[in-house]
Parts: sequence; C-alpha cells; structure tokens
Amino acid sequence: MRIIKSKLYALLLQTPMLKLRDQKVVVMGLGRFGGGIGVTRYLVQQGARVLVTDQLPESKLAQSVAKLKSLPVTYRLGGHDHEDFKCADIVVVNPAVDPRSNAYLQTAIDHRVKLTSEIRLLAAALPDRNRVIGITGTAGKSTTTAMTGSILSACHHTGKTWVGGNLGGSLLPHVNEITAEDWVVLELSSFMLEGLDEDHWSPHIAALTNLSDNHLDRHGTIDAYAVAKQSIFNHQHAQDVAIFPPHLNHYFTSFAQYKPLHLPKATIPLLVPGMHNQINAHLALLVCEQAGIDRQQAIGALREFP
Repeated sequence: MRIIKSKLYALLLQTPMLKLRDQKVVVMGLGRFGGGIGVTRYLVQQGARVLVTDQLPESKLAQSVAKLKSLPVTYRLGGHDHEDFKCADIVVVNPAVDPRSNAYLQTAIDHRVKLTSEIRLLAAALPDRNRVIGITGTAGKSTTTAMTGSILSACHHTGKTWVGGNLGGSLLPHVNEITAEDWVVLELSSFMLEGLDEDHWSPHIAALTNLSDNHLDRHGTIDAYAVAKQSIFNHQHAQDVAIFPPHLNHYFTSFAQYKPLHLPKATIPLLVPGMHNQINAHLALLVCEQAGIDRQQAIGALREFP
C-alpha cells in the first residue's frame, strides 16, 4: 500500500450546505427495507416539506411507512409522478439510480431541480471532515470499514465512533449527536463518490482496497470506473492522507505526490480466516495508525473482530 499526502488541493473546499427549511423535497424511494427512512427523518427535522415517492404499492411498504407514521410526510406510492419532480426544490435519490437513464430525474434536471443523496447531505452536515475516514474499492471495503470501526471503537477513548455510508443505517438522524471528537467511518461506493465529487468533498483519510472490473453497465469502461473511485482522493487537502495499492499508481500519480509504505509480512491473528481478510486487516490497521491509534492496541482489537 502507499500513503499519499496530497498537496494539490491546498485550499479548503467546503461541501455546500443545502437550505432545507421550507423546501419542497422529494425522497425518491422508501424501500421495503427502509432505505429512505433515515433521510426522511432528517429532512423533517430540518423543517423541509417532504414527499416520499416509491414505485412499490403501500401494501409492500407498510413496515417502512409505519416507522414514519408520526411525521408530517406526504406519500405517493405505487408509482412516481413527473409533476412531483417538476415542482420540487430538491430531489433525494439513491446514488445507484443513474440520472442519465431515469426519466423522472431527467424531468427534475430539465426543471433545474437540485439532485442530492443521503451521503451528500451527511457530508455537508458533519461537524468536521478532518475526523472522517472513507473507504472504497471493488472488494473488501465492507470488511475493511467494519474492521476500522471496530478498532476505533475499542481504542479511541476521547469520543465515539460512527460507521455508515454503504454499511449500516443512515447516520443522518444522528448527525446532531456527532461531535468534533468523534470519528466517522464511511464505506463509499463509486456511485456515492460521483455525487461527493460534484460537491468537491473528500474524507480526511481515504483508502482504496483494490480495483477490478465492476459496475461497467453504469461506468462503461474500467478507466471510467477508476475515475469514479479516484474521486475519493480528488478534493483532499495538504494535511490529508490517501492509501492505495502500489500497482494502481498509473491511475493516481497524476494528481498526488506519494511515498511507498509497505505492508508488514507478519500475519495478524484473526478470528476470520483467509488471506483476503489479512489484507483487509492490514489496511484497517494502516488507516487507524493514521488516525493516531497505537499499533499494538489496534492489533489487539483486530484479534477480537468481529
């Protein structure tokens, strides 16, 4: 692996904070498993006028709707309506939905409606990006994120550790509980990163597990997919840290100065088997060392994972 201390983006770039109070916000997709619940709660807390729309009928969304029954939310279930997307101020969309191929989102774009996502709202609302760790990659990112969160939970004693993004539930309803002493660990997909790149946002510590062909139905080519993954580093500042495998230098040397940092050859005693988990554990260890965690304490925490 390599650690890069990027010097290209010396200016502090802030993620724009959307005005939400009294805004007409459409949440596109509630989901049978409640994927839109967290963002809906947050939007109501912020004073937005929220409409939740989903292709599924109410009968299939009953559990999710029940969790929001106390909130002043309007529903359009069993299908979307173009008028909702024309008249909204903001549309919150799942990053996995490609606006280029979705007729409703094209309607919103044509009417100059702002598109955002749960992760973009979270990035804008977090108290300090210098306490944010982002982990991406084709494989291993969920395990590495979970390992990183586990180490920090065990070893970081001056604040809490929050794990979110593509792993676990939405952190948005808890954003007012997150302090500048806490660490936030986010698993970030290529789809999430495309939106965060539009907001000129990167985490303080960014790590890429690996890169291979994936999601080419959306990105088209491996090079375009690499560009989406690379954006986790694009807006880092001089004091930030990036970590990626050395064989991917040809994708990333154009924007960052770096120095080699080799993985130790010794294995870490783990409860989870496999060389892939050794790689994940070493990356999580590397990330946590950059967060100021003592190496031996971190190894001790990894021995107890999961």
